[in-house]
Amino acid sequence: INFYYSHAFAFETNYHNVMKNFLKNKFKENEGFTLAELLVSATISIIVIISGYALSRVALEANKKDESGLSLSNVVDNGLTFILDEVSSGKSLISSPTELDNSCKSYSGEFLFGIKLPKQAVSKSKYTSTTNSWEAINCPIVYSLQRKNNSKPGHSATYNLIRKGPVIDEKGFYQAVNNTTTLADSIDSKMIDKLNCSPKWTQKVVKGITLCFDPNKKALEIAVSAKNTITPVKEVNLRKTSAGFTRMV
Repeated sequence: INFYYSHAFAFETNYHNVMKNFLKNKFKENEGFTLAELLVSATISIIVIISGYALSRVALEANKKDESGLSLSNVVDNGLTFILDEVSSGKSLISSPTELDNSCKSYSGEFLFGIKLPKQAVSKSKYTSTTNSWEAINCPIVYSLQRKNNSKPGHSATYNLIRKGPVIDEKGFYQAVNNTTTLADSIDSKMIDKLNCSPKWTQKVVKGITLCFDPNKKALEIAVSAKNTITPVKEVNLRKTSAGFTRMV
């Protein structure tokens, strides 16, 4: 864009200098303008104006794409950070909805994966020689994808990344009460490119998300493809990859 602006500015500057010298000579010679000269000058002026307008439109569209891309990146980054933090707090991972108890299958959309949580000691008095007094979370955290309904006409379908699981209190402990929240939106309906899993790891692809599980269900690699569908700017796509490991024993 800077290249086009610099050349357009140079062309316009040269044009003004040429016209200035031309007008000076005309006034010195006390001559009028011929019809051909007026037509040529008008044509050149129109070309310069149209070129400047076109370059301004290009710069405006580029700025809109940059702004939309940054906004999309922030949304995906926040969602991935939250997920990986919970993975590190989990006991093990769940790759299939068949591993869930019947009482824990009431999630929205298409199942991605789950996180089993360990028993918790929610106060200092709970740290005793036995763990029987620790509190257990009955249902795991479940992540799923649910189709969005507010995409603009002409855009492909996108999905919300949904979390259903125990709420977190002010001290950072999980509570038995479950709620459903949206961690990220604009997840694409397909992956932009492939994520190659490590040998012996299990791969799972759901719409614009690819998951890689290690054989022990203790590690997870996740790739996310996102697409802008709310603002009028098209062709704004994003792909991010992160990995997390459960650390609870």
